Amino acid sequence: MKRQPSRDDPREEGPTPAGRRSARRVGGQGVDLRTLAPTLHAAGRCTDEAAIREACQAFAEATGHNGWLLACTLNHLGADDRVPLVTFSGYHPEWLAQYNARGFIDHDPVVRAGITLTRPFDWTEIQDTSAESRALFERAAAFGIRGGFSVPLRGPRSAKGLLNLSRATAPVPGITVQMTTHAAALLFGTRLMESVVRVADQVVSEFGTVGRDMSLDELRILDRLAAGQDRQSIALDTGATLKSLDRQLTRILRRLRSSTVEEALARASVLNLLGASA
Repeated sequence: MKRQPSRDDPREEGPTPAGRRSARRVGGQGVDLRTLAPTLHAAGRCTDEAAIREACQAFAEATGHNGWLLACTLNHLGADDRVPLVTFSGYHPEWLAQYNARGFIDHDPVVRAGITLTRPFDWTEIQDTSAESRALFERAAAFGIRGGFSVPLRGPRSAKGLLNLSRATAPVPGITVQMTTHAAALLFGTRLMESVVRVADQVVSEFGTVGRDMSLDELRILDRLAAGQDRQSIALDTGATLKSLDRQLTRILRRLRSSTVEEALARASVLNLLGASA
């Protein structure tokens, strides 16, 4: 018997109600850029990390997608052979943890295509049937990621990015729908890259010396969090109690003036703090 998706299982969630309405519109006539005008306008006017995430979520829902990820390399902030890689994600945290823990990034054909291609591409264009790629897509499907497309991006000051938008269904939209959706995503992503670079420069200006105040243990915790480890596994690996680890996490969030771990990791990446404990 085919298992019915549970309404309470986040891995089975599709687009939001707004996203479902947009998905029907996209499936028939493609994206209407006029209805996206407010979202496109907001993309270039983000003032902090939260606004960047909100813009990505709004665009995904408006175009009928159930997940998204934006990864940016900020070459102008590189130092000591380390270039900041900043990611913003709308995927389920458990999927991100598995992706990092299993080292999927080393075998992800979407990432490889995003590095080599300069145009938007649907994931069905990727001709990779390796066992590693099959394992990745099988695990992704368990979290409702069964198709999608990516847009390689270029930003100010030599910044580069990749915007991924996922679908809960595997069938590929018609060519007209693809072209209009890809064009909208390229315009959205290009404007968003301007915001990412501007926000990153603001973070460096405000927190540029914070790394000097962080202990080696705190830097190692940041690295473990960036690798997708949770509190329990970090405590087990480091020999710290959960209470002691929580105190360190509180100090890290306070130093980076962040309300969430995701926000702290984004700022730590911009400041080149990730990997500094090695």
